[in-house]
Amino acid sequence: MADDVLRLCLDTHLLVVLKFNKRSTPRSQSIGPDSHYETSSYFLMFCIENGGNETAAIQMVVSLGMLDDMADSLESLGFRKESAMAIADGMAGMAQSGPKLEEVHLVLGGTGLMALGHSQQTALETALAGRAHVLATNAVSSYVTDQTHAEVLERSERRGVDLAEVAIYSSADRSVVIALPHKVARWLKDGIFPDAETIRALYPGSPQMKP
Repeated sequence: MADDVLRLCLDTHLLVVLKFNKRSTPRSQSIGPDSHYETSSYFLMFCIENGGNETAAIQMVVSLGMLDDMADSLESLGFRKESAMAIADGMAGMAQSGPKLEEVHLVLGGTGLMALGHSQQTALETALAGRAHVLATNAVSSYVTDQTHAEVLERSERRGVDLAEVAIYSSADRSVVIALPHKVARWLKDGIFPDAETIRALYPGSPQMKP
């Protein structure tokens, strides 16, 4: 497996937001914090679709379970079933082809052992099974629980609520960076390959320090 390929997982909610907001019909309304094409989430998807950027080739890591959940969510938001399934199939194709001659990063499913919500559990287990370096999500705090023991490197306060922005989850054999899309996009634009070792080094000392 090539060391210069960044393995990036976008959680299910982020995939739904991207595809729902991209649909241009009179009835469609933007959902989630990423409501415009110029946002960091669209930058990440653009990098995936084009094989990466100057910093690294980028391989999408996703699972069949995540794609099924995404298709169901899109259908509940007004997409025709055929359209939702076509979008899921297209993403599966991207994961299977990849930016280089790498092994497939389309994961069949997770283990079901993590005490998280369904969407978070599926995404984190997919990231681990697909050996992702980064899991991008608009809800980092949802992955920071007493069960996951994720290490929070950066927090912020929004409307009086303390929220995680960058965290690292470590299993027995690997670590995954969990971060907001704009953090991942900024690292890539700045030429930083965001694996766990590199990102942890950006936050020496206090987890509250911001690079």
